[in-house]
Amino acid sequence: MVIYHHLDIKDSPDQNILDYFDQVFKIINDSRNNNVVINCQGGISRSSSFMIAYFLNCGNSYEESYNIVKSSRPVICPNRGFVEQLKKYEKYMNYLNSNFF
Repeated sequence: MVIYHHLDIKDSPDQNILDYFDQVFKIINDSRNNNVVINCQGGISRSSSFMIAYFLNCGNSYEESYNIVKSSRPVICPNRGFVEQLKKYEKYMNYLNSNFF
């Protein structure tokens, strides 16, 4: 069985991807017992950004998350706006984790 989700997201530095993180994480987590494919037109910027965000959400740093994704898909290159948002999300996750207790 294939379940398909489409998100209309532009590969533009001005595109806000932060608003999509919870939705993408839910899709991935709901499908963890099956194969999950995250793709975009070139598999370079949008899909890699969402996978980096997913690994950030799992407690990894930006560098660790980037390297995990890069090891599976060497051509990744998130656009500069996505990188800025991912680093902002990393700071947010660090804040949450440091103030959890």
